[in-house]
Amino acid sequence: MRDHRLPTSPGFWRSPLRSPWFTSVLGIVLLGGITVLFTTGLVSYAATQIEHDRLVPRTVIASTT
Repeated sequence: MRDHRLPTSPGFWRSPLRSPWFTSVLGIVLLGGITVLFTTGLVSYAATQIEHDRLVPRTVIASTT
């Protein structure tokens, strides 16, 4: 008799939470969240740089000259 608690048996890794439906929903939610974080980060960066009248940090300008 096989023990289904060993990580080497396929039954060990089966779970209702690891279904294709749940994986696709989780992927869509994470993609949307990462997109929102990226967009708000860019807007925040641009807003703070406009206050200082420059869009490129001085360290970038100094290293290119």
